[in-house]
Amino acid sequence: MALLAPLLVGLLVGCLFPFIDRFAYHDTIIPSFLRVFANFDGVHYLQIAEKGYTSTQFAFFPLYPVLIKLISFLLFHNLFYVGLFISLFSFTGFALFIKKYLALVGENNHTIFWFLLFLFSFPTSFFFVSIYSEGLFLFFFIAYLYFSHRKQWFLAFVFGYFAGLTRFVGLFLSFVNIGLFFQKEKRLPTSQLYSVCSSLAPILGFLSYGVYLFVKTGDFFAFFHTLPSFGEQRSSNIIFFPQVIYRYVKILITADHNTQYFIAILELVSFLFSVGILLYGMFLFMKKHEKNNHLFYALAPFSLINIFIPTLTGSLSSFPRYVLMSLFIYYILAKRVPYRLKLLLVFIFLIIKTVLFGLFARGYFIS
Repeated sequence: MALLAPLLVGLLVGCLFPFIDRFAYHDTIIPSFLRVFANFDGVHYLQIAEKGYTSTQFAFFPLYPVLIKLISFLLFHNLFYVGLFISLFSFTGFALFIKKYLALVGENNHTIFWFLLFLFSFPTSFFFVSIYSEGLFLFFFIAYLYFSHRKQWFLAFVFGYFAGLTRFVGLFLSFVNIGLFFQKEKRLPTSQLYSVCSSLAPILGFLSYGVYLFVKTGDFFAFFHTLPSFGEQRSSNIIFFPQVIYRYVKILITADHNTQYFIAILELVSFLFSVGILLYGMFLFMKKHEKNNHLFYALAPFSLINIFIPTLTGSLSSFPRYVLMSLFIYYILAKRVPYRLKLLLVFIFLIIKTVLFGLFARGYFIS
């Protein structure tokens, strides 16, 4: 309900805003209330699945559109419904795996409930059930952690490899096992070789796409060099963090108060909120010397990397969506926030989510 109810209300709220036909999905065969789930990046994923890559689409990693294409041959030929099915199926799988994983590492039902509630109510969580790769990536991510923890190395390798083929940030899942290595007092598991292989799987997934790009374009990093195609605010050169903050402060002071201005506020606030929660949580864990807390080592390093990697493009554009993968944030909110503040945060999240989805459905770029 926390995921779907605000979407229904959001469709009604969206009617209050004029429609902007900027990058909306147009297929009159699909009912209009469903088409909204393929706006913006969804259009690119469906185009890649249908026709392959164009020179400006290499920023989209290949596994999600490849799955759309393959499954369309097996089930039904409409790519839109296949993409929606994959997202819904993947996110359902993620929800089941995260419950099993959190229970496996010793978390109680209370923490698991609040973890899921914060994630499902998060303002941009509607991307999980849209034709975007977020749900698929989180499914591979948590399956990788789950099977690694159970020392089922082959399955861990498969899901880790798929994660590296789904999103660029999947590359950094290899740091998860490095963190867990230090948790275990610098002693590798008995099955050392299998553990190392599973740790390298996300890197191998990333390298596979890089090799494909090199063969096709002669540029291993074409996924990065094509970023300016998606907005002048993104750079194909590495931009340092202070420059990004300076840029946003300048926007807040000088820019016109239009839709883009308020989206910039959303991006900055979501960034500051996420960084604040992460640093607060990491400080608490280090202060209390919780050396045996598995989730701190499994989630915190990746969550921090996931937050700061997008800033290297010189922009926080799409950050409210990227932060969905920083799972340690929801763990901190579930574990360390007082009950009344939890209720207030969930209520605020749901209100913002309803408005953002309404805008997204009407063609406004949100994230």
